[in-house]
Amino acid sequence: MSEVVHMNANDDFRLALKSQVSLWIVHSTVTFKEHIDAELSKCTNAYPHYIMLNEFTSQNLKERTSPDLIFIQASGDWAQKLTELYSNSLVLQNSNASLVVFGDEGNSFDLKVALRIGASDFLSESSTIEGLASILTAVADEKLASKELAELHLFVNSKGGSGASTVSMNTAIELAKCKQNKVLFLDLDIQFGAIQDYLDLNPQYGLHDIIDGANDLDEVALQTLVTKHSCELSFLNFQQMHPIENELKARSLHTVIPLLREHYTHIIADLSRGIEANYSSLISQSTKVFFVAQQSYVSIKNTNDMLGVLELEYGLPRNHVEVVVNRYDKKQGLKITDIEGALGQIRVHVFPNDYKIVNESSNLGKPFCLSKKKSAVSDAVTRLATSIAPVEEQEKTGWLGKIFS
Repeated sequence: MSEVVHMNANDDFRLALKSQVSLWIVHSTVTFKEHIDAELSKCTNAYPHYIMLNEFTSQNLKERTSPDLIFIQASGDWAQKLTELYSNSLVLQNSNASLVVFGDEGNSFDLKVALRIGASDFLSESSTIEGLASILTAVADEKLASKELAELHLFVNSKGGSGASTVSMNTAIELAKCKQNKVLFLDLDIQFGAIQDYLDLNPQYGLHDIIDGANDLDEVALQTLVTKHSCELSFLNFQQMHPIENELKARSLHTVIPLLREHYTHIIADLSRGIEANYSSLISQSTKVFFVAQQSYVSIKNTNDMLGVLELEYGLPRNHVEVVVNRYDKKQGLKITDIEGALGQIRVHVFPNDYKIVNESSNLGKPFCLSKKKSAVSDAVTRLATSIAPVEEQEKTGWLGKIFS
């Protein structure tokens, strides 16, 4: 299942979808619209577009993007309008959207009409998100299965300054070293965005351009807008020192993530400032979330608290979360066994404390996994990257390999 349903502390049903689902909600009453809107607000990655029944015409729909689902209220001349639209609207004719009709379940006439038109379900107008969950889940699952999408890995600081940017950047580079991987790194810091300096890059374009040009984004346009590092890592960030504009653009980031996932094998996103509201939809879409913590009681406590937030608020199971203990020092009182015991059944990765190498690589714009390949901290990056994408055994092409093949 690519979706997770759960109960939070207030016993409110929540649904998190792994892929985005676009809905047309065709309504004739404000009451029905407000009810459905309230229920869908409990679902992450469901994007409803509301259309009054009297405006549900081929002329009004021709500029709209085809939806994944159509919810229609069985009221007035709904059946006639729908039949006419399926005959005249190219948007609907070219769409594979499922149709769900909402009405009085005791009204056998509307039920028969709905089935004759081709509706997949006929539900009560008072249906809650619990009742809609299986429908939304099925559509999201089908979308996800029909495309080869990049794995999406999020690196999140459990406490400010824990090193999520450094860990995620070097992990992305390590993944990019393998020719079979096509890796995109996203620096999602809307205020400072220091990763471009750590990589010694000067991007001409960025995420703001990707978001603005989302409707025309193809392979050629994308390669024009991303910045390439010498190690073949693709890079995107927001404009440095434009926090207000970046904040507004970040609200639309969810619209381009599915598009970006179609062009890469792995996307690594740096959420060094924690889980911000603009990026909440990324959590449920992610393949893995890595919390970067430090060797301190406060940091581990924050990590444990965040694990609970992901589970309760975003419906993300614990087996989708791993923890990186950064700057680990064996001489400290808090041992790795203590940390593992505190976190429970969570996989823990350990990065040794090597301040000199890390600081030097940041200042020079030379990532340590490239400039200090034999260091202990580089070994830790290699292990983490291998856990994300195991390196296949290289084919024996040398003469000695051919003899023993």
